[in-house]
Amino acid sequence: MKFIITATTFIKVLVIISTLLLPLSYSLTLPCSNKTKSAYLSTTTANATINSYDLDPWDDPSYDFLTDGNDDYDDENTSSDFGNSFGFLTPQISKNLYDTLNRYVRFAALSYATKLDQITTGKLVNACECSLCYDVPHNIDVKMVYRGLVSSVLFIDYSNKEIHIAVKGTTSNDEWKLDFTIIPLPYHPLSNNLKFYRKYFKVYGNCKKCFIHKGFYDGSKEIYDAMFPKLLSLIKEYPDFKIVLTGHSLGGAIVPLLGIELFILGYKPIVATFGSPKIGNKRFKKWMDHSMNTKYNLKTLGDINGPAILRVTHKDDMIPLLPLKQMSYHHFGIDIFIQKANLPMSENDISIGNSNEYISGESKNYQYYSDIHKKYFINMNMCVIH
Repeated sequence: MKFIITATTFIKVLVIISTLLLPLSYSLTLPCSNKTKSAYLSTTTANATINSYDLDPWDDPSYDFLTDGNDDYDDENTSSDFGNSFGFLTPQISKNLYDTLNRYVRFAALSYATKLDQITTGKLVNACECSLCYDVPHNIDVKMVYRGLVSSVLFIDYSNKEIHIAVKGTTSNDEWKLDFTIIPLPYHPLSNNLKFYRKYFKVYGNCKKCFIHKGFYDGSKEIYDAMFPKLLSLIKEYPDFKIVLTGHSLGGAIVPLLGIELFILGYKPIVATFGSPKIGNKRFKKWMDHSMNTKYNLKTLGDINGPAILRVTHKDDMIPLLPLKQMSYHHFGIDIFIQKANLPMSENDISIGNSNEYISGESKNYQYYSDIHKKYFINMNMCVIH
């Protein structure tokens, strides 16, 4: 007998799971949040004497970004939980932005070549066995390939003067475990450098009371530890190149955490996600929009130079609905919605700020939802099926 699960059934199951996990999640994190954060930071400051706010500037009320006249970010009525954050709706994106997203998504798809060991360092056309490697400009080098709990590839695109980190989506049991490690964790920067983020807080404010998905944080920490030394070396070598971070699905949940880390360190990254799940609570969403310039970028979509988060979703993709709203998770960034589920996807199919918190229309089977999640301008699993 063929097993069929509809979108409605799937969402109902997740609601039940959310209801059961939510009290446990907060009992595990909220009461011990200060202890958790202090323990985290104590491992990074062994040679320094740091106490109270010096140990954790997150708790210093003088750094709270919502007390610095940022009323737009504190007003519950100004932000949509799933759509764009400030109500600027555009019926259609520009050709320039469409072409940019179409190019960025190929880097996200290329990261899947790590699944079958189809990519190594060197000139992309020689370093990759996937057919997609021949469909992108040839003036691209693969600078680093990382395979671990999560996998990622570091590229440099000489033609477009861009440095790319692309993080792979879920294809392994370990990655599924990260997806379902939904317990909220008090957010802290990935860097151990207190000097950098104390300086950052003085300008942009801290993220007090911010909580994020523990699995996504763990994945981003692994990529940070493994790849940032090489990434920062390339940034120093090519200071006029843009920094772009891309990811699909799980990868799309990891790269914003890497992007905000780069911003804290003084850079202006562009983050592009495709079919990403939600990452943090409403406080974290507001802080990310505040830090990554979402309000300004919504007014200047023709030419985005960073910092920016471009969040692309499409009709019937269930993954961006998760974790459920009942667990207090929210999206951030510029909401770019493709109003169809299947290829091809043109600029006429795309608008700003029109995505929803539900799937409308007739319910389909699980295989349908699984297949369409892999379609963002191209087939995202091209380098997995070979």
